[in-house]
Amino acid sequence: MSDRLLIGTKKGLFTVQRSGAGRWTSGPPAFPGVPVSMVCRDPRDGGELVVLNHGHFGVKIHRSDDKGANWRELAAPAYPPVPAGEPPIVDMIGRTIPQTLKDVWALVPGGKDQPKRLWCGTIPGGLISLCIIADSRRECWSGMAAMAGRIRRVPGRGSAWRVVAPLDLGAMEAAAAACRGRLDFAAFQSSGSPRRSTVRTMFGLRWEEEGPLLHLDAVADGFLYGMVRCMAGTFVEVGRRARAPETVSTLLASRDRRLAGASAPAHGLCLLAVGYAGDRPPPFVDPALAAPVESGRPRPRDLPEASGDLRTCGS
Repeated sequence: MSDRLLIGTKKGLFTVQRSGAGRWTSGPPAFPGVPVSMVCRDPRDGGELVVLNHGHFGVKIHRSDDKGANWRELAAPAYPPVPAGEPPIVDMIGRTIPQTLKDVWALVPGGKDQPKRLWCGTIPGGLISLCIIADSRRECWSGMAAMAGRIRRVPGRGSAWRVVAPLDLGAMEAAAAACRGRLDFAAFQSSGSPRRSTVRTMFGLRWEEEGPLLHLDAVADGFLYGMVRCMAGTFVEVGRRARAPETVSTLLASRDRRLAGASAPAHGLCLLAVGYAGDRPPPFVDPALAAPVESGRPRPRDLPEASGDLRTCGS
C-alpha cells in the first residue's frame, strides 16, 4: 500500500503523506489556485503526471520525476487541423463542435509494449497519444482519433456491429418509419425494465449511410431498457429480408418482446445529446411531433418520470 497520495482539486494539487505512526498529513499544494482535472502515477518509472486547466490560458500537463519536488511542462495536446473541404463536426442538435481542447478527463500510461507512450482522453471527444522522446526530453502528440459528436471517425472492433449479409436499406428505413410517433414500445424493451409505462414519443428515427457504415439515430422523450438495441436488431432482420417491414406495426401492437429480433450488440451505442425546449432539434425530427416539446406544453399522464420538455438523443 502506498504511503503517498496525490489529490487533485480546484485549488491545486495536494500531497498527503503517511507518517510512521500511521497518521496522514498534507503539506502546501503545488500549483496553488489552479484547477487540477487529472492526476496519475506512471507505474513504469514512478513519474507523476498532472493536468491543469488554466481556463483562458488553456490546458497544461506537467510531469515530476522526483516526487513533486520539481515539475516540468510537457507539450499540450492539440487537435489536428480539419482537412480543407471537410464539413464541421456537429452534435445531434446541429451545434458545431470546435476542435479546440477544453479539458483532459483521462490520462493513462501505455502498456509494457509502449514504454514511451501516454494516452490522453480529451473534451471535445478525442483520444490522443503522447510519444516521449527520452534522449532529448521532447514530446510530440500524435495518433489523434477524433470522436466528437459521434463515434464515426474511428470505426473498428468494438465500435461497430459487423453484419456480413447484404442489407436492404430501403426496407430498414420503412421499418423505422413505423416506429415514429407516440407509441407503446413494450415489444422492444428488455426484461427487467423498471418503468411503469412503456409509452414513448419517437420524434425522429433514421438510418444514415456513411461509406460501409450504417448509423441508426433516434430522438425521443425517453428510452426503455435495451430499446434502441432491440430496435436495431429487428431492423437488421428486416434488412436481411428475414421479416417484412410491414410486420413492425403488428409487432408494436403485440407488446410481446419475444416476437422482436435479437438485440444488437452495444458496439457504438451512445447517448449523443440531451435537449430542452428552445433547442434546435435535429433536421430529421418531425416538427409536428416536436411541437409540444418546443412549446413546453405538458405531456400526457402516461409519460413516466421524464419532464415535459426533455428530449434525449441516442445513436
